[in-house]
Amino acid sequence: MTAGFGDILAEYSYNIILHTAKGVKYMSRYFETVRPRFWVLLISGLLIVALGLYAALQGYISRQNETIAALAEEYAALQEASAELEEKISYTYTDEYIEREARSKLGLIREGETLFQSSGAGEEGGQ
Repeated sequence: MTAGFGDILAEYSYNIILHTAKGVKYMSRYFETVRPRFWVLLISGLLIVALGLYAALQGYISRQNETIAALAEEYAALQEASAELEEKISYTYTDEYIEREARSKLGLIREGETLFQSSGAGEEGGQ
């Protein structure tokens, strides 16, 4: 008599279950026989890796803190320069600055003032 598809499937399923059960039994025996030395080595190795990572991260954090400090100093210097420039800009809108620039660059004078100009010959050593 020939075996039908259902019989083949049933036998295949039985073999899978049997081998799986043997595998589980084998694995449970393996974990029961693991020596304490293995666990000590495993935990020691993990501890060494953790300490190495900790040291690397501490170095990284230290470098980042130094970078932050340098950038904070640069930011403070830029803030100071910005404040000085704002002060100069606000000074350029004052009447005092406008009058000084008009006198020096354009040669303008107020009513009633006399403009004296030097010839420049005496400044060059009397030539």
